[in-house]
Amino acid sequence: EAVAHILSYFEIDINKFRGYRNKSTALSYLLGKVEEKYINISQGVLANKMLPTWQVVDNSIYKNTSGFVIKDDNIPFIFLPSEINPDEVEGRQIYTIVYLIVLIGLNEYDFFIEKNFRAKALSATNKQKKIYAMTSELLLPCEATDKLNGSVITPSIRDDLASEYKITPTAVVVTLRIRRIITSQTEYEALLPPSYEPPKTPTHHSRS
Repeated sequence: EAVAHILSYFEIDINKFRGYRNKSTALSYLLGKVEEKYINISQGVLANKMLPTWQVVDNSIYKNTSGFVIKDDNIPFIFLPSEINPDEVEGRQIYTIVYLIVLIGLNEYDFFIEKNFRAKALSATNKQKKIYAMTSELLLPCEATDKLNGSVITPSIRDDLASEYKITPTAVVVTLRIRRIITSQTEYEALLPPSYEPPKTPTHHSRS
């Protein structure tokens, strides 16, 4: 029901979204649909020294983040940084937008996503599973993965799902693991793409 509501409210044609040839075009489509409903989205870099800190969130939360949302009753603000794996940036941002939309809809602002797409809370809560279920069902529905039960998941299957559903290979593997399509830790680790190590940020940044 939550997925149907999100698609209806933002007027997202999910077949059109998945039908785009690349994730970059799908991301642009999603950005436009979300901003039409008065959620501001900004894409940029974490190193611009203009991010809200102190009373808003601790600086350490930003490191390797996929993005964040700032609460506003009228026009919430979503920020999507670009300092993540350049091979995954569009798929990661698509996932992050949907995840943050779910947080806005649930009026929950104490969550963040780790690099392995697991939801963690800044304070004790029991809503992580609900948030993840909504996000993953919208982007990679159970209907698409249930048919893989009992199959050997290969890198080719992983990459085909990532391409068709416009998410990252990492998100596909994590989702299949949570849904018990991937049953062993060895298989899970073998299918995860190599971890991305961002370059060390320089001490000084040019002003812009």
